[in-house]
Amino acid sequence: SKVYSTLLGDNPKSYVDLTLGELKSVNVHFVGFVKMPGVHMIHPFSNVITGLIQAGGVKNKGSLREIQVIRNSKIIGSTDIYNYMFSGKSVGDVRLLDQDIIYVPPRKSTIVITGRVKKPGYYESIENESAADIINIAGGRETRSSESIFIYRDNPEAGNTSYLLNIDELKDFMLLDGDSLHLPIK
Repeated sequence: SKVYSTLLGDNPKSYVDLTLGELKSVNVHFVGFVKMPGVHMIHPFSNVITGLIQAGGVKNKGSLREIQVIRNSKIIGSTDIYNYMFSGKSVGDVRLLDQDIIYVPPRKSTIVITGRVKKPGYYESIENESAADIINIAGGRETRSSESIFIYRDNPEAGNTSYLLNIDELKDFMLLDGDSLHLPIK
């Protein structure tokens, strides 16, 4: 508009149309517990999830809860993919740039949920996450689930022990690596 004054005003007499012909891919390093570690060329508007898809995904022993984006030797963001997978929340607005590093750390915990829950399986818990939080991540209790939940703690440091908890007690029960939850039928 400084060069072409006809672009300004209430009734401009000139217009500018700008088209991008081709986008340049960026090189991103995928390290840690990634199925295909190394440098991958990805789309320039990629985020952590789309980048990980191109790198083959996360290995079974890798964490989905704390994936780090490292730029210029500094952690600029951390992504919890559970928020996206189980809650439909955005994974953040970190756009990957050329020479970024995506680090997938090892999984810190494995929690087994069986019985009358909507999505039984193996889940990863993070610090300060209760048994109630993990059951919610697993889709919640089924209609025919009992009000009591059996928890087996298979942890050498905390001792092998078991608990029978009421639903109201779950929000205060913090999980440890190796815990198993079973929701029996009524």
